[in-house]
Amino acid sequence: VFVDDYERSVERDFSHHVFGKEPYEVLKRNAREGVTANEQAHFIFREKDCIVTGMNCFFGSNRSRENRSTHTTNVASLNTFPTERAQMGLNQVETILTALPKDGNLLVWGLGHDSAFWDNATSGRVVFLEDDFPQKKDGTLWYDEIMGQYPHLESYKVHYTTKNNEETYRKLVGGGGSQKHLKLESFPDSLRGVFWDVVIVDAPLGCCNAGPGRYQSIYMTQQLVTHQMKDAVGRQTHVFVDDYERSVERDFSYHVFGKEP
Repeated sequence: VFVDDYERSVERDFSHHVFGKEPYEVLKRNAREGVTANEQAHFIFREKDCIVTGMNCFFGSNRSRENRSTHTTNVASLNTFPTERAQMGLNQVETILTALPKDGNLLVWGLGHDSAFWDNATSGRVVFLEDDFPQKKDGTLWYDEIMGQYPHLESYKVHYTTKNNEETYRKLVGGGGSQKHLKLESFPDSLRGVFWDVVIVDAPLGCCNAGPGRYQSIYMTQQLVTHQMKDAVGRQTHVFVDDYERSVERDFSYHVFGKEP
C-alpha cells in the first residue's frame, strides 16, 4: 500500500491509526523552494496483519525475495522499541536491525514485551519459540500473557529437557560427550525448511540456577544454521546470543559454534 502526501497529518497519523504499524519505508521527492518535500509511505501487509486489523485480505503467490546484504536501520522503528519493558539496549537492537534484511526471516527464542516490535522489523517471516514449562514468566503463563496482548504473533511452545545447574554445565561444556540428546523433539517441522537470516537466542530462563538454561536453544540454532548453509551460496546468517556475560551463554556458544563472536 502506497500512501501519497504522507508529510500531511491526516495521511500520516490516520494511516498509523488504522494500519497499526509504521511504514516499511518513506520515499521522498525533492522539495522546491518554499514547498515542503512530498513523501510517499510504503506499507507491506502480511496475513497476520489481517488478524490484528480485521481487514479482509486475499493473498496470491508470495512476492519474489530480494537477497540484500545490507540494511538501512529504520529510525522510526528503533524509536518504537519498548525500552522500559524490554531487556535489550538500543545499541543492541540497532545492531540486530542492521543485520536483518528488510524482507529477511527472523527466528526469536523467547516471547516478551518487545515481540511486537520484532514482528514489525521485517516483511519476512518472524517466529517466536517459548518454553512450555508451567511457571509464571517461565513458560505457559508467560506465553499466555504475551499472546493475549499480541495474538497475531506466530509462536510455538517447545519443551526443554535440560537443567540450569553446575552438573549440567560440567557435563555439556567440559565433558566433551555427545550433544545429540539436546535435540528438541518439539521443534516445529515447519521451521526447518526456512532460511533464517537472523536468529536471536534470548530464552529459555537461564539465570539464578533456575530454568532449563539455554543449552538446547543454542544447540538447535547451530543445527539449523549448519543445515541451511549447505545450499546457501553467497548468503549468511547472523546469530545473536543475549546475556552473553553469563557462563552458559558464553562458554556453551563457543563450545557449539567453535568460534569467538
